[in-house]
Amino acid sequence: MAKSNKLTLTQKYMRLKTRIPFLFVLAIMLISASIMSISFKRYEDLNIKKHIDMADGITTLMAQALDTDKIDDFIEENYSSQDYMSLLKYYYMLKDSYPDVAYVYVYKLFKDDVVKATVIMDLDEAYTEDVPQESIDWIGDTFIADEQFANDIDKLVTLHQPVWHIVHAREGEVGDRLLSYVKPVQDKDGHYVCCVCVAFSLDGMYAKGLDFLIEIVIIISVIAFIIIIIFNILLHRILFQPLEQMTDAISNFKYDTDSNRFENVAKIESLKIHVRNEIDDLYNALLTAMKDSVYYMTSFNKTQTELQEINEIVSKDSLTGVRSKSAYHDYIKHVEDDIKAGNTTFAVLMIDLNDLKYVNDTFGHEKGNEYIKGCAQIICTACKRAPVFRVGGDEFVVILQGKAYDMRTEIYQTLADAFELSVSNTNTPEYAKYSASIGISEYGKGVDNSYVDVFNRADAMMYKAKQQFKKEHGSYR
Repeated sequence: MAKSNKLTLTQKYMRLKTRIPFLFVLAIMLISASIMSISFKRYEDLNIKKHIDMADGITTLMAQALDTDKIDDFIEENYSSQDYMSLLKYYYMLKDSYPDVAYVYVYKLFKDDVVKATVIMDLDEAYTEDVPQESIDWIGDTFIADEQFANDIDKLVTLHQPVWHIVHAREGEVGDRLLSYVKPVQDKDGHYVCCVCVAFSLDGMYAKGLDFLIEIVIIISVIAFIIIIIFNILLHRILFQPLEQMTDAISNFKYDTDSNRFENVAKIESLKIHVRNEIDDLYNALLTAMKDSVYYMTSFNKTQTELQEINEIVSKDSLTGVRSKSAYHDYIKHVEDDIKAGNTTFAVLMIDLNDLKYVNDTFGHEKGNEYIKGCAQIICTACKRAPVFRVGGDEFVVILQGKAYDMRTEIYQTLADAFELSVSNTNTPEYAKYSASIGISEYGKGVDNSYVDVFNRADAMMYKAKQQFKKEHGSYR
């Protein structure tokens, strides 16, 4: 069945082609949000400072125009006093000169059981000669001061320091938030008399700040959009396109013959990737590896053919020192004779090395030969009471008879444990982690007609072990 090339949503997200632009866009958004937040906070701080400086100038002018000797007269006579009305007009003129000013007032703060304020002057509405009675009645009234300014009573009355707070407007007042600035006024002897106060509506300031923020958002969005487009174009050209070319070429490789492998190298060479970054290094490394692979595979096939021819001639395997394939065929002839005579018991161990191709391809044939000899040594150590045959490049057969047959279970387990210990040793180089798949089968008198029947069961068991190994470690191994 052909493998589907359709990617799931998760697979698409995990691809660098999706993740890198996504992370870049996310980074741009976070940076933009940070810039906007910092910019608006800075704008807000500067505007508040500007309004505080403005409030200090206004209250200074108010304090200079206020005759502190007439405070009691102002409270008692208020709108009926010519001096009071003149001062009121002056304060209205100051208020009209600053559009953001919402309230101008003069209060006398004092500490009784709680901090209170007595109204001396309050520009709560537009100036008029026909003053409402409720405004006249309001002058001289005393009420409990707002908590923020009550907490600052010592600064105002004792230390003669101005204070300011951002407060929420009372129900019915102008705006939602106010910047209230209060400056203490002293008489000629330096004694506290009252406070001149001005309050700015911050609604307009925040509206301007919102407009400023929108402008920043638009500018950053346009710049970010242009950057993202350029970034994606460059990323595709210098990264994804070369990777896709190499992936497409590799996915169509064939490895069956030497001709196929030479064609694979030609496909990689035809790409001619040159983007002047790490992709060039990857491309050149891949090309070199492909050429080396062709060379090693050709050499390997030639060597395997020569070894097989030699091993068929001599009775002793020249590489491992165990018995050869030809010796194995001679030996099983005697086993077949014993089966026919009905006077034999034996078991067959079928052993197939697991990692030989991996070692040969990765570390070269010299290490591969060392790997075969290392595996053979493990087999010989565990099966020292029985003949060991090398019947193929990576296949060994052990025939257990006599005492070796009696210990067949122990020998099998010892051999399996030895290979498991070797392959799991983290302190050993990869080419020295010896591993093999093992199958064992016993001759059943009256059940098996020949040696081949016993061998085939051992071979089937070994094959199952080989499949399990591939499942756990990958088919390449």
